[in-house]
Amino acid sequence: MAQVLIRNLDEGTVESYRQKAKLKGISLEQELRNVLDANRPLTPAERGALTRSFHAEFSDVQPSLTVDEIREGLE
Repeated sequence: MAQVLIRNLDEGTVESYRQKAKLKGISLEQELRNVLDANRPLTPAERGALTRSFHAEFSDVQPSLTVDEIREGLE
């Protein structure tokens, strides 16, 4: 497992996460792990799945115009 040390955090920020952790009955360290895990970037496969899901749900949405189509409309 990797480790990260973050310096110069605002005390109010740390206290906020400390209180959230206390309410959940977990350590500050676990709360911060959870936040990092929940907000990590999507993998390419996850982005593809999200795109397909969006297109399936909103099939009536028209795709954006291409640059050529925009230019044609300006002429």
